[in-house]
Amino acid sequence: MQRCARLGDSSREARLNRVTLAIPSFRECQTRLRQGGLYWLTIDREDDARRLIRQVLAGLPEQMPASLLCCGIEPQELADGLDKQTGPDELALFDVSRSRLRETLDHLPSELTRAGIGAAGGLLLLALPIEGWLDYDSRQLHAWCRWMRDWLARRRCTLLLVCHGEASQVYRELASANELLSGLARLYRGEGAIRYLLDFWHSEVGVCAEQAFELVVDGEGFRRVTKAQVQPQDVVVDDDDLVLAQREVLGSASASSGRWQFFASRAELLQRAVGARAASVLMAIDDIGEVDEIAQQVHRLRQRSGNALKIVLREMVPGVRYRDERLLLSSGATLVVPHGMPLPGFLSLLESVQGQIWRRALATDFDSLLDRLRPPQLRGLLAPRDFLAALEMIHAGEFGELVHQLLRLRPHPGLRIAQCLSQIRLRRFGDIACVVDGVLYLFLFACRDDGLEPAMANICRLPWRELFEGCERLDSIATLRRDAFVDTAATMAAVAEADEAMEPAAVGRAPLQLRPATLHLAERCT
Repeated sequence: MQRCARLGDSSREARLNRVTLAIPSFRECQTRLRQGGLYWLTIDREDDARRLIRQVLAGLPEQMPASLLCCGIEPQELADGLDKQTGPDELALFDVSRSRLRETLDHLPSELTRAGIGAAGGLLLLALPIEGWLDYDSRQLHAWCRWMRDWLARRRCTLLLVCHGEASQVYRELASANELLSGLARLYRGEGAIRYLLDFWHSEVGVCAEQAFELVVDGEGFRRVTKAQVQPQDVVVDDDDLVLAQREVLGSASASSGRWQFFASRAELLQRAVGARAASVLMAIDDIGEVDEIAQQVHRLRQRSGNALKIVLREMVPGVRYRDERLLLSSGATLVVPHGMPLPGFLSLLESVQGQIWRRALATDFDSLLDRLRPPQLRGLLAPRDFLAALEMIHAGEFGELVHQLLRLRPHPGLRIAQCLSQIRLRRFGDIACVVDGVLYLFLFACRDDGLEPAMANICRLPWRELFEGCERLDSIATLRRDAFVDTAATMAAVAEADEAMEPAAVGRAPLQLRPATLHLAERCT
């Protein structure tokens, strides 16, 4: 480890102080850290990790001795982002290189002792990428937690470990380490909101477990959303068994009960549905080009009528894409029934949603929701710097509605990258690629895991496994070596060679233009 900086000039002996996550609107037992405890937070996005770390540091008392140890995030950058009037008088900053991360973790107590970290009554905050823990099996991870717990207890020092990156595997292993950890929680973005899951949390003021909250960004930190949760039994309605439907949804079939009302058009249906509170509203998707318009109508209906309404959409024509489905669900739809579903199956699905309350977070502004689900107007091969900038732009506006694919593809030995690129066609907006050190990085916008194979088959003229020796999925852009992508001079030669290999449509060049020509017949036809 290498010491980067030390802030403040206070030399007075630290006294015991209260340490919390400093997130407003939480009870103290949900955010307070006890002395000598080991607390573990997993945060999917690196920018959210930065935000929370700054919030915790800003909330520390002046007299609290604190140390910040980072890998993959510049500690000085975090410290510079703090208001000079907040936080501890003294903050020690340390940096760990990615190449030495596993070695550092394996010898962390001795490394901390050697660096003079871990004052009694102080806070040690570790910000580490999740990749550092992926090689630990369950036994090793539990042994590491026990090792650190004993070291912290002897030192009477508190450790808050913030891991950034997709951490489902590690999180499952940690959930069974409740006897070794003082607290475990996860922060992630999903279904249009920022979610905070508290698995368990021990402090001097109590114990909490299995709680879920919604957060919003408030200034430089997070704030808990406090809102009354209306339970189904609290909703007094007389239309919960009413079904309002477009006639097209059932085709030639007749209604199953007298509580069904049919409407010839979507406009008539929506006009009637505005006054409903818990009815089922069945709408038809009969034109793929109208998906955005239908989503806006669903969003407006959900805002006006509340969460007890069941809004069910049935695809009457094929072609609704994954992105379209997520837009409709995020706009307020309870269920999107795929094209080809037989009528009995459709009626069974309708029955299954009866009594449900819509639990997603509804965006206040539909246009903002549409913008973050709309692919960027980029496609094809980009310079590495532009590729990274595009990913950061997409990543910054996400709230977990869509799944994307970020891939690292290495050509088979004996094949040049230009030969591989000549077999690739990127035609969808949002599908972009770049070349760094002879390796192809490919980003597929709005592509689920189960859609990866069909997508690769559609992109490559030849079977993609004949071009590349492997397809490595990357969890996030945090796993990319930023210096390699911003060093444009080192990669422009590869880009120029690859650009010539890509077909015109794949790199955004102007399409071929038709030119009229007259053909003269040698003999007149009679």
